[in-house]
Amino acid sequence: MYVGDTLSDYKSTKAAGMDFGLAVWGAIDIKDIDADYYLNEPKDILKVLSFID
Repeated sequence: MYVGDTLSDYKSTKAAGMDFGLAVWGAIDIKDIDADYYLNEPKDILKVLSFID
């Protein structure tokens, strides 16, 4: 999983075949981002990682 906050982060991650976690706390424009995970605060990363095997 890659965590980012821009459309270019999302596109690059998907091009690499990876899951994308959107760092909502830092994102400005999220309308075109269809993230696998929406992370409202940094500690949400730990919650997601506990579910990924």
